[in-house]
Amino acid sequence: MRHRAFLLIVLALGAAHAEDLAVFLSRGKQARAGGGLLRILHFGDSHLAAPGTRRAYRQTFQSQFGDGGPGLSLPWAEAPGNGATSMSRGWRKALHPAGDTCLGLGARFMEARGAGEWARLEGAFSRLRLHFLRGPGAGSARILVDGRCLGEVSLRGGGPGLELFDRQVGAGRHRLEILTSQDGPVRLLGVSLEAASGVAYSPLAFNGAEAFWMGAPGELLLSQLQAEAPDLVILAFGTNEANGPRFDPTAYRRRLEAFLGRFRKAVPGALLLLLGPPDARLPQGLPGSLDQVIAAQQAVASRLGALFLDQREAMGGAGSIGSWQRSGMAARDGVHLTPQGYDRLADLMTGRLFDRMGAPMAARERPRPQEPPEVSEAPQGLFLFRTEDGRTIITDRASVVAGQRGKWIGRRPQ
Repeated sequence: MRHRAFLLIVLALGAAHAEDLAVFLSRGKQARAGGGLLRILHFGDSHLAAPGTRRAYRQTFQSQFGDGGPGLSLPWAEAPGNGATSMSRGWRKALHPAGDTCLGLGARFMEARGAGEWARLEGAFSRLRLHFLRGPGAGSARILVDGRCLGEVSLRGGGPGLELFDRQVGAGRHRLEILTSQDGPVRLLGVSLEAASGVAYSPLAFNGAEAFWMGAPGELLLSQLQAEAPDLVILAFGTNEANGPRFDPTAYRRRLEAFLGRFRKAVPGALLLLLGPPDARLPQGLPGSLDQVIAAQQAVASRLGALFLDQREAMGGAGSIGSWQRSGMAARDGVHLTPQGYDRLADLMTGRLFDRMGAPMAARERPRPQEPPEVSEAPQGLFLFRTEDGRTIITDRASVVAGQRGKWIGRRPQ
């Protein structure tokens, strides 16, 4: 009887996965056809914080379902000095400060305390959502797009809680400005910029992150999740948890179940995907801790109806980090990957996701690299390899570029 009951549970969860995947795919096809927006929130640690990972996932999802805009981020804190953002000196930026639970979904915020401070950005979007922190004694801010005031947000009130500013502004390239208009703290938790249709992919990660930083008491993070209304939530944690010298698998599984339950409560209509940690040699981890993290994630995902994909298995299983190092796709620390490695792993995982949906995956639309100079031969004894992202590697050994995509310019070493 127990075996039969277990089988029925497994079959029911499999059906739930199939239904959730079918709904997600249907929404994606509608977005591709111009019939709405598909939102993806992707949470993670340093593996996701690596630019190559975020770029690969964004390119894959948008190649499949269309470009739905930049998504949710805090552009002034995440891309300083890129020419598209600027801010006055009165703003303070913070990433996951100890003891502060009033954070954005990316564990960041920026805050000004006096009137007259400004923050500007330029970009292409047709809808904007600004996540502010409401609380006692807070200030206020005016929101302008292309010089026109769309409204003023007063943040003073009970709390702490979420104050959301949500507006449609029409398609095109716009200039957004946030201008503090009353003394008192104005804390900005995130900015979501979207097009009318396609995929808005939002990677939210920082180095050293563990899943449980989002388990703090209070409803602020839940309110932000609900405001973003994602169609897919990807949770990619586990390396830092497994690397702890006091890792307790029983406590980890219990906390993970509560953590995943919070997402189920906040966004019941979203497809939840857990990505197991990549293979690694953990310098502080107990023997077998990575195995125990992956086993716990599989069990909790099955219990709560989430989808689980195993990054370590996709790399080749336990110990595969060594072969990735030898091929130039993993770093010397035995934990992190190289940009080419993260690019490859993202391809593997999105491929598995679309396989589970039973949908062919469109080829990634990578930015076209600049044309290399006309070179017929490299200097004597050296050879040139041009990568797909536009870099030129000069080497005397073909093994140096193993695992990278590109082409040899002129001759290839024997």
